Amino acid sequence: PREEVNGFFVAGFGKPSEDSEFTWPRDLRQTLQQQYHYKIDCYLREYQGANVDPADTMKNFSRDIIEVEKIRTRAMVDLLDRERFDFAMLTFTMTDRGAHHFFGPMVHKDPVVGHTLLDIYKAVDTGIAEIVQRADEQTTVLVVSDHGTCEFTRVFFLNNWLQQEGYLCDARSEADKHGVSWKKRLKILAVIAARTLMPKPIRELIKSRNAGLRQQLHKDLGASPILWNQTRAFAEHLSGNVFLNTRGVFGQGIVEPGDEYNRLAEEIRQKLAAV
Repeated sequence: PREEVNGFFVAGFGKPSEDSEFTWPRDLRQTLQQQYHYKIDCYLREYQGANVDPADTMKNFSRDIIEVEKIRTRAMVDLLDRERFDFAMLTFTMTDRGAHHFFGPMVHKDPVVGHTLLDIYKAVDTGIAEIVQRADEQTTVLVVSDHGTCEFTRVFFLNNWLQQEGYLCDARSEADKHGVSWKKRLKILAVIAARTLMPKPIRELIKSRNAGLRQQLHKDLGASPILWNQTRAFAEHLSGNVFLNTRGVFGQGIVEPGDEYNRLAEEIRQKLAAV
């Protein structure tokens, strides 16, 4: 959330909506929206629809994701020209959004949007240049990235592994643990068939017309509820982070801070390193 600072603050990823109070001072929001048509973030779902061609979805998303960074740069440069700052920081978010959706098309040389990720980096590179030009010899400039990117080819499900190793306990019955219902098996087979047998244009059409289908499948095929009072460690989705269910940190924490925490963390670290 935006903070009341001695200067300017514009919130980013995670803000409630474009209509929320995402700037300090408050009137900065009106300036950004009216003067620059400022947009905080860009999501593919905003461009999808039952009557929208999947190719048009990707082209429109590709166009706007680049425009977001150009607008962001213009607003930042104008503020730098207007004010003197002890500290100034700008986050370019669209390299992340772009990599999620356009890394694969780039690798596989998609004729429509295979160039998008490179175009995003060119826009960001131009923006960085404009900002750095405004730095004098007394200014320290840092350019940092929070992570890289690559194409997904395999996934390691940490919670499955943690359960197999006895660190995580779920609420399934013993019968469920040794078998999957026919209903779930059919859904799994349907997903596999859709990914491997259907031509790409048909897959994209189905996805665009069934926006909630993926979430429902994830829910149906997802893990059972966790028994927290018997769970010492768990992972959050596919982020790669393992959390220890620590007493005083989580509501039903059972791992004692200090020696027990440190021993358990090192034990899990060594086991994962050996996988």
